Amino acid sequence: MKIKVVSLIAFLSVFGIVIPVTAQEAVAPLSTPAQQPEESETRAQRLESIKQARTENLNTTQLARIKTRCKSAQAKTATVQARMDVVFSNRQLVYTKITTQVSELVAKLQQAGITTTTLEATQKDMLSELDTLISAFEEHKTTLGDIAEMDCEVDPNLFQAALLTARDQKSAIRTQAAAFRDFVSTNLKTELQNVRAQYPETTSTKVTPKTEGEQ
Repeated sequence: MKIKVVSLIAFLSVFGIVIPVTAQEAVAPLSTPAQQPEESETRAQRLESIKQARTENLNTTQLARIKTRCKSAQAKTATVQARMDVVFSNRQLVYTKITTQVSELVAKLQQAGITTTTLEATQKDMLSELDTLISAFEEHKTTLGDIAEMDCEVDPNLFQAALLTARDQKSAIRTQAAAFRDFVSTNLKTELQNVRAQYPETTSTKVTPKTEGEQ
């Protein structure tokens, strides 16, 4: 009986089309240290860290302008945060599906007596890339929450610093999402092809089925 080598080519993008997953396909979300918030760090401490990390100072006119507009900006930030939660939840399901399939494949190959050392190393690197991406998501979500809840009129400089930090974090997510996508579509795909080539009588290929609504 042949083992199906799953060709996992996941072209993931953080702010692209959200891929919904049906109830039948839903799997438990990834459990990583990055998903557990630091309870010991308060919002005030996080905002103080942001303030210390940035050197931009606004002039009097800019400060006055932010004071009159920051409340509306906070309302928009709360909307962005809610949308981010949906995107992150959907992405977690896709990421989990990939990692679960790789783990199942490794187990089946080992049961068949096939060496999986290289595939396991690739799997470990993939999980490392994913941990970094999840950390970036979580950090950005936390910052958006802090922006939405802070008293922006008391310290406009801090509010501006937090907005700039959130912008930088969004850029970091895009970069890390691209890195994870590239790793899956190159490193992981190549290793799966190597496994198939080395053991053609034992393995076969199967493309990951599209989830409902995937484009």
